[in-house]
Amino acid sequence: MEAMTERITVEQEARLVRARAEGADYAWTKSPLGWVVTNAKGASYQVTTESCTCMDHAKRCAGTLLRCKHVLSLRLRLLEQDARQSPPVVADKEAARTVKYSEEDRLFDKIFGRG
Repeated sequence: MEAMTERITVEQEARLVRARAEGADYAWTKSPLGWVVTNAKGASYQVTTESCTCMDHAKRCAGTLLRCKHVLSLRLRLLEQDARQSPPVVADKEAARTVKYSEEDRLFDKIFGRG
């Protein structure tokens, strides 16, 4: 069980790296079912914070704890928008480091559905 959990974590982290690297080039359009993402090559997918119409999601992620890079990119995008709208107020540098660490931890947990 531990080996399987480690494999899932490694696979999910690889998708997160791709989501961060490629996500800046995605074009997003709000749709009645969530979002439509169009990548740099022109391919478009219907995406929510839980699912996507891409082949990776259909073949490897659906029914598992894994999320494709499009779902992760959407989650990152929404979390970044939320963070910009309500930034934490910090009184000193030590507190800033603590808040920054906690915020990164919180984002990681939300991305991977742990919190």
